[in-house]
Amino acid sequence: MKKSKRTFVTLIILFAVLTIAVLSYFLFLYQRNSIDISLLAAGAGYALAVAILLPLTVKSYRKYYYRKKRFEEVKRLYKVDSTFNNEAFFTERIKKEVRHSSKNGVIISFMIFSDSEKYQYYQLEKIRYFYGVVIQYFETLMLNPKYRKALTCGFEQNIFYIYFKYDEKEEVNRLISKIDNDMYTLFAKITIPINMHPSFGVYQISDKKVDVRDMIEHSKLALRTSINSFQVAVFFNEDLLDSQINNDALEQEIRRGIEKREFEVYYQGKFDLATNKFVGAEALIRWNHPTRGLFNPGAFIGECEKSGLIHVLDFYVFDQVCKDLGDWKNRGRRMIPISTNFSSSDFYRPDFVESVLTTIEANKIAPNFLELEITESSTANNYFYVMSVLKRLKESNVRILMDDFGTGFSSFGNLKKYPINAIKIDKSFIDDITVDVKSREIVDTIVRLSRSLGLTSVAEGVQTEKQVEILRELKCNQIQGFYYCKPMPKKDFEIFLSTNTFEEKEDIL
Repeated sequence: MKKSKRTFVTLIILFAVLTIAVLSYFLFLYQRNSIDISLLAAGAGYALAVAILLPLTVKSYRKYYYRKKRFEEVKRLYKVDSTFNNEAFFTERIKKEVRHSSKNGVIISFMIFSDSEKYQYYQLEKIRYFYGVVIQYFETLMLNPKYRKALTCGFEQNIFYIYFKYDEKEEVNRLISKIDNDMYTLFAKITIPINMHPSFGVYQISDKKVDVRDMIEHSKLALRTSINSFQVAVFFNEDLLDSQINNDALEQEIRRGIEKREFEVYYQGKFDLATNKFVGAEALIRWNHPTRGLFNPGAFIGECEKSGLIHVLDFYVFDQVCKDLGDWKNRGRRMIPISTNFSSSDFYRPDFVESVLTTIEANKIAPNFLELEITESSTANNYFYVMSVLKRLKESNVRILMDDFGTGFSSFGNLKKYPINAIKIDKSFIDDITVDVKSREIVDTIVRLSRSLGLTSVAEGVQTEKQVEILRELKCNQIQGFYYCKPMPKKDFEIFLSTNTFEEKEDIL
């Protein structure tokens, strides 16, 4: 770089000296009447052109030189190798800037993928491609005159780091909004299936004496909170530290509980109103803690999702369900389809379908005895990819149920697109069906639509006889709730199926 700069300066000087020499010679000839006036005018035109072009040439080179220098700097900063490790470089780079800057500053941790586990499951060349797109984006952003002196970037593994100097806090929000929107624009043309959801954790620098490494860790804690709460950006505060301590302890207990198989699968039956028989059940998880008793999912599912343990727990349940079905089959017991729940992150794992089908095959049970419950929110980030997963499962005779329909992302238009077999009407509508006309109308609409599309309608959370009567009038197909069957362990459920008073026993094999 230095050699090319010296060469360019030397050429400019020689060019200027040559121009002065040529003009001096023309002027000397003119004074001695040895040159025509037209030739002198040509010389003057040449000098004028040099006077205009020379500054432009110098300016263009300075711009080129500056951009090339910054490009080399950024390329060194974003050197992509198999380690993806550059946090230390970023930390050292911004230490002086943080302490000596007269402006306000923030450190932002930025993650492209909402599922932290996904990084390790994609092939390295694909990871390089995904991050290469973002690297190029930040190269351009750091060269932008608006951010040139205010922005410093770095990364480690799947987290990008940004140090941003600003005057007004609104500038931080605008930068985050710009990056968020630009990421979606960049990835709109990428056809490789991946769940892309930009998330930001922001640490606002109030005390410049705080160790920069701690600042970065605080921004990463805010980032994890952003991901887990499905917010675009979260600003760090001290409450997050207290919450993190409690969550770490709970995570360790959950891991121990999984290893010691303290988690139990409970079954809740689904009752068909037309045949008056139990035609299926949902598998639900309970934690039988050795000292604190039985926990419902609300006490631990949230932490499992935050820590990435949700995948382990989902397949823990699915594996146990397949084993229970296999046991009922081997002992000649009554078998009914069992539905299990999977989190949205499960669907984006490359081995998800193979893992499901392998588990079914290993237990030698027919796939039509397994049902997978999904929510529309689980398909929202990458509709086409999840659709391909669901189609593969349905083609393998695994039934698909749309859970919690009527809430969140629910759309009647999507029902014709999804390869589903049944719709589960959310409990919030069933709770008010006896007193709220609007809830009843909504349930009636969903039931009618399900019937017209050839789908089974299942009402969740049914607890009273009055609710059952209304749902029977509306011709809802199936009922799930405490009125017919509370959740119970395998042995109790097995006994319940043969002794309950709701069914017509003579017709059941």
